[in-house]
Amino acid sequence: MPSRTLRKIAAMTVSSMLLAWPANATDDALTLALEETGQREYYCTTTFALTKPDSVAYQEVNGFFYVFVGDEQVGRSKGASFGFADGETSASATFETPNAPCADVDSYVFVVGACMQNGSFTDRNACAATIAPGGVVKEVRAR
Repeated sequence: MPSRTLRKIAAMTVSSMLLAWPANATDDALTLALEETGQREYYCTTTFALTKPDSVAYQEVNGFFYVFVGDEQVGRSKGASFGFADGETSASATFETPNAPCADVDSYVFVVGACMQNGSFTDRNACAATIAPGGVVKEVRAR
């Protein structure tokens, strides 16, 4: 029988895949979903995918995650960027959170640091409002 840790990671991954497109998302929403978790030295690593429709012109979205077990914040990841090359509609980024209890994490809050569109930075609040949280990502906000 798989360990508690493996079962929890599998459940988190499945739930993020099933709920990656929430019912309240609009056609021009970006979606954020957990792809993978892991461990590197004392870092909990999490890889997320950000997917956008063709109609959205963002070239880059960067930020970080607050990490929660239940309602308690247990960590904050280092920042990372989702970079979209011309024509790409999906990008992945790996976030590292020092000393976080990887196997016990229940949810994440993505905090938008900056968004680039047409070669210049855009309003963080407007950018955050276009990202639909799904799965274990319970909220998206601007810094």
